[in-house]
Amino acid sequence: MGQKESQFKVLWQLQTHEEYMKQTSSFLRDFNALERYNLKENFEALSSFDNGEKIWVEDAFTTFFGIPDVIQLSPFFYRSACSFGRDLNINRQRLTFSALARFLASYTGRHKDVWSDFESNLMIIASWCDSFPKFRVEVLKNSKQISRLIHSDVQNISNFFDQNFGIRRSNIYQLCLLLLCISKLKPGESVGCHINSFLDSMFVKEQKAAFYVLQGISPDISSNIIKPSYLLHFLESNPYFLKSLGSLFELALFPHSAHNQKVQDDVSPLNDFAILSPLIHAQICFFLPKSVWQVNGLTSLFRASFHGYSMYALERKMCNYHNPSILLIKAKKINANHKSSSRPISLDATIPRKYPPHCIGTDKAVPQKFGADFHNENILLGAYISTRWRQSHMGFFGDHSTLLFQLQPIHQVYYASNLDKNYCMFDKNVGLGFGLSRHKVTNKVQYDVPGVCMYIDDGLEYGLFRHAGDGAFKPATNYENFEYEERFLIQDLEVIGVDTTKPVEPIHIGL
Repeated sequence: MGQKESQFKVLWQLQTHEEYMKQTSSFLRDFNALERYNLKENFEALSSFDNGEKIWVEDAFTTFFGIPDVIQLSPFFYRSACSFGRDLNINRQRLTFSALARFLASYTGRHKDVWSDFESNLMIIASWCDSFPKFRVEVLKNSKQISRLIHSDVQNISNFFDQNFGIRRSNIYQLCLLLLCISKLKPGESVGCHINSFLDSMFVKEQKAAFYVLQGISPDISSNIIKPSYLLHFLESNPYFLKSLGSLFELALFPHSAHNQKVQDDVSPLNDFAILSPLIHAQICFFLPKSVWQVNGLTSLFRASFHGYSMYALERKMCNYHNPSILLIKAKKINANHKSSSRPISLDATIPRKYPPHCIGTDKAVPQKFGADFHNENILLGAYISTRWRQSHMGFFGDHSTLLFQLQPIHQVYYASNLDKNYCMFDKNVGLGFGLSRHKVTNKVQYDVPGVCMYIDDGLEYGLFRHAGDGAFKPATNYENFEYEERFLIQDLEVIGVDTTKPVEPIHIGL
């Protein structure tokens, strides 16, 4: 997050009315003429007068964007939109046209000529904080405190936010749930076109997935408040986390006659995949490249449950494939009492355990509807391999775009570091390795390495995942000081090819 200190001045100084309107005009220039016209028409249609000025009240905002009541986020987003205006009265929320325009510019990515991406993220997260309006009244009027903030580095600004702000954990959970439910929403569509996502039995699965994502944002499971810095850091590792909000709020830039028209869906039902599902696809689209976003560009190349649990079968399918690929591993955690009926589990003898397993929160922190086995059974791990696979008896493959990730029971992303290039290993006599190393003399695989690493045995039956500091892969954001490892029994393993030649549909990314 290296930013020049002067970039923050525009956010925190008290602007005059003329400066505020001039900046708003700069935002509006990033909208095309038709978008500006539609925005004004839509605003006029639902506006009411307050002290001679046209505004949107909360009911108008809620009616227009149609966020389902089950999500309970309309007041949250209305307050966020109001915070982009100049009215500092904590007891009076009023959404003016200029505030709505600035809100839309930030959420839909039309802020590039005025704010950096980091500044936009900062403004959005600040607008989610319960203490934000009070902060603007009491702190921004203190010129000395403003000056200190303006001339601070990013770390000081993050610390300042954490000391003065707080975001309700329940709001961020609902936000995660909304994003998973509208992951296929396209610009110009209303949420009503996807209302079934909030009604069918899948909604329970989406609630559980939202909890996984929430745990990845904040390690403070027992706290009802999330630190703003946690969200800032999470957006760095999941840069497309809020992209669906851009599509949701772009509705204001389309003519009213088009709001209930569903855009032709180009997404297949994923029937040909063993592990990949619409929900898992929604999660990986938070952080993987845009070429992954369209399902019609993805192909299931290898499924262990179909092609066989064999490194030879995996080699036949993968070593002639030249595009990037996604590895997904669906597994059950191995605990002390676990016994395998198919093959003795000798992993502990081969690779002695160094760290305890990771327990996500406490029983009280996990909703009862998610089940008693939430902590210690299912695990879903994966890797994005940016280069072609190859036999690596002597070395490794992959590049700096390679990454590891976990989706269940916690959503985390582990990016490649600059410490070494031991990203991926494919050795039929050893198995699959990520972030491991080899002895310089004997060439034997070394499992006792620092950093984040993953190993799958040569029978594709069991493996381990370790999170312990920096190595070939970085530790998860907000979990840098956590050290743990998981042993697991593989239920299925799938490799998915990514067609990078298919054109990616353009979309405005808000964050």
